[in-house]
Amino acid sequence: MAARGKAATGEASATERTYQRAVELMRGGMSGKAAFERIAEETGESAGTVQARYYRVARKAGEVKRRPRSKPATAKAAAPAARGRGRGRRAAAAASADSLAAKLEQAARLLQEAAADARALEGDAQRWRQIRPLLDQR
Repeated sequence: MAARGKAATGEASATERTYQRAVELMRGGMSGKAAFERIAEETGESAGTVQARYYRVARKAGEVKRRPRSKPATAKAAAPAARGRGRGRRAAAAASADSLAAKLEQAARLLQEAAADARALEGDAQRWRQIRPLLDQR
């Protein structure tokens, strides 16, 4: 593909060169991520910049479609919210913290019950130690 203003000279833009190099590496069996990282090393750019350039050209060529960012407003209002979706990171973290707190409270209750049971068993054992010599005398 020729960039704006460069078609007459046949000179490819940096974006097109990036795309062509990525295609070449991927056809050679390299994954997209590895190809982007290799090109980033070669050009001194970030892998994110390389990836953005690749997909810009690929979308123009119709090779990939842009993912929808979100549902239309009417679809959002009509569709029930899926569990775990639609919450921000803070809300999800708060819910996770609440869940963790509830589990800790439950564990504390169970530990208190176990401690009470252990004390009761210790009392039973102490009574048994008192009764046992009396039974052995008969």
